[in-house]
Amino acid sequence: EFRRVLFRSADGRPGGPDARGGEGVRERLTTTGANALTLANGTNGQLLTIVMVVDGGDGTLTPTTKTGYTTLTFADVGDSVTLQYFTTLGWMIVANNGVVAA
Repeated sequence: EFRRVLFRSADGRPGGPDARGGEGVRERLTTTGANALTLANGTNGQLLTIVMVVDGGDGTLTPTTKTGYTTLTFADVGDSVTLQYFTTLGWMIVANNGVVAA
């Protein structure tokens, strides 16, 4: 089951993931050119899986609080990442398939 997560771009327009969707959320990412995406802080223990389903260009995701990386770049259909949010650490990568963590 896919639950809806509000996507916002870096300038606040629809287009990037926003963590307020609840636990165990999966989101399909569609890009329309090179997109700058943001991810708000979640709730402790929250899981979020993002999968690119339409590749109109690279999508670069920058979570507000994270550990171990600065950005996540989705370049191809099928690229996916599962993140878990921890209050003291922010979003951490649990699983990664093709997403570039920098």
